[in-house]
Amino acid sequence: MWASRLRSLAALSAAERTLSWRAVWWLVVFRMALVLVPFPRIRAWMDARLAARHRSAAVASPMHAWAVRRALSRAARTFPSAPCLPQALAAEWLLRAQGVAAVLRIRVAPAAGDGRPIDA
Repeated sequence: MWASRLRSLAALSAAERTLSWRAVWWLVVFRMALVLVPFPRIRAWMDARLAARHRSAAVASPMHAWAVRRALSRAARTFPSAPCLPQALAAEWLLRAQGVAAVLRIRVAPAAGDGRPIDA
């Protein structure tokens, strides 16, 4: 399993490989942060860091959003236990850090009959 993943990673371009590693890094960081730190503090930290970066970031092409999506899909397959919120935070970070406008929207929907009243 790991050998095939390493081969597929090696087949990527250098830019895609770098973005994939960054996606894995931020997915792990936000997964751990959500366990240790309240969400409002994470949001405030992100907004402060990204506001400073946004002033100096060159605007990325619209294709960067698709590249981020692919990189996060790869990262989520590597860590299948990563829920959607860390993935969304990592996506927002990767997009906004490159000057792409991104807004995180949290919706809550009824769960599909598994006994839980809601699912985020």
